[in-house]
Amino acid sequence: MKLYAKIPHLPGSRTGQADRHIGLVAAKRLLELCNPLERVIVQEKLDGSNVIVTRQNGVLVALGRDGKACANSRNPLRTAFAAWLSENAIRFTWLEESERLALEWLAVTHGTRYALPHEPVVALDFFTTDGTRLTHAALLEKIAPVALPVPRVLHAGSALPLEQALRLLGQYGHHGALEPAEGVVYRLERNEQVLLLAKYVRHGKQDGLYLADHIGLEAVMNSWKKPTTHF
Repeated sequence: MKLYAKIPHLPGSRTGQADRHIGLVAAKRLLELCNPLERVIVQEKLDGSNVIVTRQNGVLVALGRDGKACANSRNPLRTAFAAWLSENAIRFTWLEESERLALEWLAVTHGTRYALPHEPVVALDFFTTDGTRLTHAALLEKIAPVALPVPRVLHAGSALPLEQALRLLGQYGHHGALEPAEGVVYRLERNEQVLLLAKYVRHGKQDGLYLADHIGLEAVMNSWKKPTTHF
């Protein structure tokens, strides 16, 4: 069971074999004209590994997006995240049974090197026990007590052309990328509902460029700052 579905691409985005695009009508709502009651939020897309923190039978667990336990994985990326969660478990005492917090794990370099100005986990999305994705504002409220970073918000309001979003992103983004930032993620929300997500990945981006199984050497690590808040 996929605990965090892959986000589809905007038209013109660089895609891989398993990726798909959203339709032109949906893209227009994000890029050109949305309903007056709708809100478009544009964030920087980060280049890491998607992981999940949830509570199962009262126990806090780290999972991959595929639902498999990180602690039992042969993948050192996942076991490293499981170790991080074990060290930071006190920060998630508020998480209720079956709630899910989706994070980007950035300790190990994938295709973009970072000198992160924050710790190597970034909160992406929160899902309630019935699988409902919370709005961006509700996510911020949930994680406020634990001071987790989130992807930089570049825009919040009406539809935004992609060219403007990329100008706001800048060449290196806002999370310490040492080479061109990967892209942007658009969210479409209305009232308390998340209607649509779509992403744009720059052309020339190479997935997993620095991973150990790609380069035949030890994994490349990003650098980061330790959180100043004590828990």
